[in-house]
Amino acid sequence: TDVDGAYKKIKEFVDEYNKLLDGFNSKLSEKTYRDFYPLTDEQKEAMSEADVKLWEEKAKSGLLKNDQTITNMMQKMRQDLYKEVEGFGGMYDIGITTGSWRDNGKLTIDEIKLKEALRNDSEKVLNTLFKTSDIPEQTINSSDSETVKAEKLALMNQRSSQMGAFSRVYDNLTSDEADVHYFIQMIMIDKVWMCTSNEYKQ
Repeated sequence: TDVDGAYKKIKEFVDEYNKLLDGFNSKLSEKTYRDFYPLTDEQKEAMSEADVKLWEEKAKSGLLKNDQTITNMMQKMRQDLYKEVEGFGGMYDIGITTGSWRDNGKLTIDEIKLKEALRNDSEKVLNTLFKTSDIPEQTINSSDSETVKAEKLALMNQRSSQMGAFSRVYDNLTSDEADVHYFIQMIMIDKVWMCTSNEYKQ
């Protein structure tokens, strides 16, 4: 096994995950400037481009402050990471943990422990993080009977327990429509802003 190469790939995922958390946390704690309302086209025309940009940065600030859906999603991501993988254990066994409470749930890597785990049993490391499940995704519909819902829920839990920590996070983020909506809302914040701004033009 290419220990250094495998370590690099794992570190890249951890770094991207931590960047994602930074983005979420910054939005959840972003200051709200209630006096900076969306500008109308007429107001923009009377201001310089630089002033408009500064104004709108203030007005957009805090749109997702203390958003409960994002908070719940972050909690679910942490649960997904720390849940043990059936037959392989948890990522804390291979040197990946969360830092102090000041780090807001960001992951840290014990490089020595992780590289040692890769040298000793690379298959266990890779399965702990990236294993997939043969059980297909399940969607619970409002029209399902209670029996069907219970069966689907059992399959969902079984699928989750079989998946590696990183695969589990990705799987849940891409399969939950409500959470994906919030990803899009954060990425496409300007479009959300345009919708808000239109209310002031009417």
